[in-house]
Amino acid sequence: MDLPQGEDLGFGVRVNHGSDGQLHVFSPRLKLPWRVSEGLAPGTAVLWGGRPFEVVDRVATRKGERWSLCRWEEPKAMRTVFELERASIRTVAEEEELESRKLRKRAITLLLLPLLGLAPADLQKKWANEWGFPAELATQISAVLELAAGAAGTVQIILMAVGGGLFMPLILALPGPIFLISGIVRLASAAGGGEPIGSFLGVPFCCTDRGVAGKAEERSPTTFEGQKPPSFVRTMLVTAAVTLGPASDQLRWAEELGVRASWLTVAGAAAELVGGVSNFQDDLGSAPAFLLLLDYLLVGEGLLRMASAFTGRPMGSVFGWALRPLYRKHLPHSSSAVIDDPS
Repeated sequence: MDLPQGEDLGFGVRVNHGSDGQLHVFSPRLKLPWRVSEGLAPGTAVLWGGRPFEVVDRVATRKGERWSLCRWEEPKAMRTVFELERASIRTVAEEEELESRKLRKRAITLLLLPLLGLAPADLQKKWANEWGFPAELATQISAVLELAAGAAGTVQIILMAVGGGLFMPLILALPGPIFLISGIVRLASAAGGGEPIGSFLGVPFCCTDRGVAGKAEERSPTTFEGQKPPSFVRTMLVTAAVTLGPASDQLRWAEELGVRASWLTVAGAAAELVGGVSNFQDDLGSAPAFLLLLDYLLVGEGLLRMASAFTGRPMGSVFGWALRPLYRKHLPHSSSAVIDDPS
């Protein structure tokens, strides 16, 4: 039996000349991309020292694998040719290392699918292209969990409105309707089109990935020259305020974040619904009439804006005009959005 000694090609791969005229290639670590001959189908053609050989056998050993190659018979046609040398072995090693990294990243990703599935669609597609991120599956899993959390929070709010008790913390229950609607829409979209779709909860991902910076560079190479990346706190505050702002502002900010403008409308409308419904219990029968009128306004406008968002059209709130002077200077310039500027 040939011993693993002979010409060293690197990465543990060695070539021996057998007494029977064959070549024996030992590879303790690398999986060589070769095919053994089977029936009328020839094995992989391998060039060694300028001469062609055919892969005829592979044996798994305790220290890796051993390939046997014999001289190539002239009548056979060579379909794939592998030149056995240091450069080709290095290429195989680099490709194997790259694939190993992708597998490790995918393994870690499986544990984070519910979280990563909330990221904007463009970001999920970018991950899918770079390292095989299962974007569609991530969207579906995160949407189901978002829907479940939203249903629980919505039930809790309804119980509070009719005088029931608490079965979950109030701070977790209040955004329940937002999560519920978002989960339903995202799950339906992912099931229908097979494309990933992000959630407004994934907005912070825009602050940690260079995708937002890339979008900015595509718009104009000099627009943001000399400016620092937006801080997480500022982004969240502007996002919260813009959910009530005019539709034109929502379009501009959605373009900056890489999300759908209708998601900002959904978030703001759900907040109005939660605020209006939860206030009814305290205001009904004891509060001044204008407070009840305000509750009706919040609920009515919230329902109207929610319906508009479902048709794909963002819609602002009358309360957003009071907030607009506070966030307007932070909005980016946009060439694609129609800007409603009263000044």
